[in-house]
Amino acid sequence: MEKITLKCNKNILNLLKQYNIYTKNLHRKS
Repeated sequence: MEKITLKCNKNILNLLKQYNIYTKNLHRKS
């Protein structure tokens, strides 16, 4: 169980990172 949640947490963190980069890029363009 714990291993699965750790993996999920990592995935969520990665998604958040990508989202942050994406929004930053959006702001730069405009």
